[in-house]
Amino acid sequence: MNNINVDVLEIISKDLEYRDLFAINILSKDINNIFKCCEFSSRPITVRDPDILKMYSFKNIVTGNIKILKYKLKKINLDLSYIKVTDLSNLNNIHTLDLSCTNVTDVSALGCIHTLNLSYTNVIDVSALGKVHTLNLCNTNVTDVSALGNVHTLNLCNTRVTDVSALGNVHTLNLCNTRVTDVSALSNVHTLNLCNTRVTDVRALGNVHTLNLSCTKVTDVSALSNVHTLNLYNNKEV
Repeated sequence: MNNINVDVLEIISKDLEYRDLFAINILSKDINNIFKCCEFSSRPITVRDPDILKMYSFKNIVTGNIKILKYKLKKINLDLSYIKVTDLSNLNNIHTLDLSCTNVTDVSALGCIHTLNLSYTNVIDVSALGKVHTLNLCNTNVTDVSALGNVHTLNLCNTRVTDVSALGNVHTLNLCNTRVTDVSALSNVHTLNLCNTRVTDVRALGNVHTLNLSCTKVTDVSALSNVHTLNLYNNKEV
């Protein structure tokens, strides 16, 4: 549903038994209308607007209870991909933020966001993002991920990361196309993608639920008998 009228949205939401809506793309530049939509949706609403940052200043938004305002922001998915972003200071209460393919480098203000996409950016320092739930760092220059041990879902595909010793508690970890060799600390990871890596020793991964070893040089998989789903596609060494 694109360009949906706010009044129509209100009528629709009242007809739903659980007042539950699918994510809606709001193209309106009226921040008040976006907040009004949030009142009727139990799921985060997606906002895609090149001018949205101009409105994200608490001084310019509706006056009122700041706690309520922050709650409403928690229910917004903001897509700023491919947009020149200059100020992130007012976006730390957004639920989901897509900054892929932007000029962003400083993400120190984004530590409270639930889902954050920083793929194809020049971000290097991610030390402030340890509380993010879902973090996409694909195709970035990140090397130090020691602060990300509590992230639930972490995408490090095509990064320069080599040391993953701090990521043993990550639930879903994508290390595809990285230079990682030592995965001994990842025994508790639930879903692990090691496709096209330099990993050869997987003896510590016997408790991983879903493991992708395609396009690797792993030869000994005897320790992986308890792995639920194992991908060895194009692995000529086994």
